Amino acid sequence: MTRKEMDQLNVGDKVEVKTYNTTTEKYEWIPAKVSQVLVCSDGGKFAHGGYHSVSAKVNGFTEILDNELTRLCK
Repeated sequence: MTRKEMDQLNVGDKVEVKTYNTTTEKYEWIPAKVSQVLVCSDGGKFAHGGYHSVSAKVNGFTEILDNELTRLCK
């Protein structure tokens, strides 16, 4: 995803997160829902002030989303 697309995400949006499976030693896309979005004073949501501010629950854990490892569900 681009940073602009990440800025448009809202709580509840469905995404897929690319994670590394240590059992199969392969990367796989895991479906997730955005669980938290922090908004900066300028209205931006993603990668402001040196931090990524969009997170999702993935396999029971809260993951901070990275635009290169996140895509919208199809």
